[in-house]
Amino acid sequence: MAVIELVVALALVAVGAPVAPRLVALILAVAGLWAVRLHPRKTIDSGWGDLLFALKCSLFTRARRDRAKLELGIREQWATKEEAVVLLSVRTGFDLLLGALDLPKGSEVLFVPGISIPGMVKIVESHGLRPVGLDPPSHEQILPPKLAPYVTTETRMVVLTNLFGCVHDMDSMVLEAKELGLFVVQDCAQAFIGSLPAGQQAAGAKSAYPTGFRGLEGADASFVSFGTMKTLTALGGAVGRVKDPEIRKRMLSKEATYPVRPLRQYFQSAVKGLVIKLIGLPCLWGLVEALFAAVGVSFDELIVSSVRGFPNEADIRQRPSIPLLQLLQRRLRRQHEASFEDAPGSSATSSVFQRRRNGNLIAEELAKGGVSVVAKGAL
Repeated sequence: MAVIELVVALALVAVGAPVAPRLVALILAVAGLWAVRLHPRKTIDSGWGDLLFALKCSLFTRARRDRAKLELGIREQWATKEEAVVLLSVRTGFDLLLGALDLPKGSEVLFVPGISIPGMVKIVESHGLRPVGLDPPSHEQILPPKLAPYVTTETRMVVLTNLFGCVHDMDSMVLEAKELGLFVVQDCAQAFIGSLPAGQQAAGAKSAYPTGFRGLEGADASFVSFGTMKTLTALGGAVGRVKDPEIRKRMLSKEATYPVRPLRQYFQSAVKGLVIKLIGLPCLWGLVEALFAAVGVSFDELIVSSVRGFPNEADIRQRPSIPLLQLLQRRLRRQHEASFEDAPGSSATSSVFQRRRNGNLIAEELAKGGVSVVAKGAL
């Protein structure tokens, strides 16, 4: 009913009715917007300036811009630039890694915990390997105390995933995996909390990760995503860290044969980002959701499908476009000490600050109700 009243009120305002009815209609319109307000479950982590920059780059970027220079600039924002690789997505990096390793057919890839997107599982299967998911031991514990009971003679790799933005304590698990002779991959797609180079961390910061988190040092490879709905989004892209220089060389040699992601695709991503940002206000989000519901369309499913990076799995075998690299470099360069809540003068507007603060508030409230929390993030 509120939606109908809102539409009628907006129509009265638009058609140029007398002043009094228009004023009443305006009041009804505001009341209607307030009545249908709905907070989106996820907002895009980008300001208007960065989204407009992405749009400008997708329209006016010179085709011959130096790709190597842009990638070097991105790697320099990573703490381990010699080991860093700049990629189209985490899935691109994982696919390249499996190709470079050339594991025996039928080998097992153990996912810990056994929660991942279907795309990662399909990549494992496409290389003739067998994905094995390890279920959480209990509702209160997402990681097993030991890996050994779940490792077989066919297990060659373990993928440790940091879910829901949490930085779990996995050091002992990485050490055990190495002792078992496994190649350790850390999927940090959701766990970015900054990547300040050594020496640039905030003076006096007491965070467990004063320069951010890019995966544990003991892992053989780790990947961080900057997709549309990720922290510090660049509307795509990923940065990985691969320790073995020979494996890294094989990965990059293969990636060099890939086509570049079309500019039109990044233009579409920039437009989608601007639209999501625009309708992200609760009143507008609720109105749009109500209008779609009125015609029997799931607005939530529409949004999820619109930000899905690769409708076609073969699309992961591409290189990032120049505009994507430009925005990723810009965003990494502009991150600063305000990303860390215990830094002097830290900013409450930092997305990382907000995420960690809100997570800890929720954890505290759950604890009051007797619910134990597995991980609170990088404190």
